[in-house]
Amino acid sequence: IGGSNLRWALAQSDAAGAWHLEQVQRCPLPGSDRQIDISAFYQGLASAIAPVVAQVERIGLAFSFPCEILPNHEGRILSFSKELHITNTSGSLLAAGLRAALNDIGYPCRQRITVLNDAVAVLLAAWSQSEQAYASYIGFVLGTGLNASYLEDNSQIHKDRSVCGRPRRTIINTEAAGFNQLPLSSIDRAFDAVSSQPGTQQLEKLLSGAYLGPLLHCYVVAAAQAGCFSPQLCTRLSVLDALYTKHITQFSYGAGPLAQLAAVSSKDGQALELLVDAFLERSAMLAAALLTALIKRSCPQWREAVAAPCCISANGSTFAHCLPLQEKIKHKLHGFATAQLGFPAVWLHLPEATLLGAAVAGATAGR
Repeated sequence: IGGSNLRWALAQSDAAGAWHLEQVQRCPLPGSDRQIDISAFYQGLASAIAPVVAQVERIGLAFSFPCEILPNHEGRILSFSKELHITNTSGSLLAAGLRAALNDIGYPCRQRITVLNDAVAVLLAAWSQSEQAYASYIGFVLGTGLNASYLEDNSQIHKDRSVCGRPRRTIINTEAAGFNQLPLSSIDRAFDAVSSQPGTQQLEKLLSGAYLGPLLHCYVVAAAQAGCFSPQLCTRLSVLDALYTKHITQFSYGAGPLAQLAAVSSKDGQALELLVDAFLERSAMLAAALLTALIKRSCPQWREAVAAPCCISANGSTFAHCLPLQEKIKHKLHGFATAQLGFPAVWLHLPEATLLGAAVAGATAGR
């Protein structure tokens, strides 16, 4: 269950332990185009996956919104974000809601359902599929929304005594999108004020695909009002209703509405390029700072000579398709983590990592 899309597949592991996906399918996430209540949300999920339910022994359900994972691997929804409007969600149990909806449409579901966060699933995918040893793993999701997960030593998890006393490590879902201790400009604050959840998800609003394009539009309008562009560009801008994150990628190869604005004059083009570049630099710096912090937490030996790098399993439509931002994030991370701290990181891009990780969790939970 992603920020914009629902994806599902059949998964099977071979004798060597490698996982393979079949019948990968996707559709818009229920509620992504209009407001619905939680029962309609579950009905939409059930209708999509019903044809394959009878073919599986277990179900792994990766959820990309804030959710409390319970000891029985059920998930209690805390909220929906990323401008998704679903009502009556408070305290709803994901697995129970999906199971009831399947039963209601004539597809009894008796399989065990394991709920996990999508960033945790992305980390699990890398851990299960990688062919070399890494010092640690990080799951990084930059799509419609934002999140990250990392491996923490159990001895450091003092909030849960049952975990703290065990050896080894545990995957931590950071819910990094909700980090709200950021310096914001007046433009950022005005943008936040008209969002569906003002005062929340600040890091996500400065970095993820649901917000990057619309926020950039606010900056371009503010620059025009400050006299940074010619009257001709301002006239064209006045009829541009919106910008989306895909337009940033298009601009990088001279296409789309931003390129049309830049074509008004060479001076306008230079000014717009500088603005877009600075805008992406800030987003990349925030992403790299997040990842560097997780490397330091996940790899306590970062001050020492290490034999293996940290593996960053990256997933999400914005990271995959907004190449100017992806390149800047990688460059900034190299500067922060490797050049300054001396700790190398390796990027791993697994196709359908969220589905793979969900399959691993579904197959292994409780065993």
